[in-house]
Amino acid sequence: MLELSIHTIYVVSTWVAPNLLDKVPVAGMFIPRGGKMFNKKRLSIATLFGVLSGLVCWWLSSSDGAQPWFFALSTILSRTLIGFAVGISILKIKWWLHGIIMGFVFSLPMAFQGFYVPGKEMYIFLGTMIMGIIYGFFIELFTTVVFKAGAK
Repeated sequence: MLELSIHTIYVVSTWVAPNLLDKVPVAGMFIPRGGKMFNKKRLSIATLFGVLSGLVCWWLSSSDGAQPWFFALSTILSRTLIGFAVGISILKIKWWLHGIIMGFVFSLPMAFQGFYVPGKEMYIFLGTMIMGIIYGFFIELFTTVVFKAGAK
């Protein structure tokens, strides 16, 4: 079975027509000349802080009692996803706004889990969204400002 990735399509298209894809969007992203799409240092730092945010979030959410393992795993993975998204994103906007947007967008799936808890649906939904925005902001703060690994 033939598997095509964005990188394969890019390499083949540059071989066929070298100047054709200088600024053509591929999967919603612009691939700069040379194929470099993201900063590896930025991706590593942001993902690490995403994992740390997930552990903190899990610790805070389990203060009300023990959670099932799948909620704990979902919490850690959701916050890790925010870090990964911050690290791999190449959007050119202010760093603080970038963190807020990523925190909001990638907290939505986890926030809807709150509707499975009777009587606390809106508290969990809003708390998850607000904390996701805060975690996104702090992940971006540490990645861009403290460790100086801004998006290029």
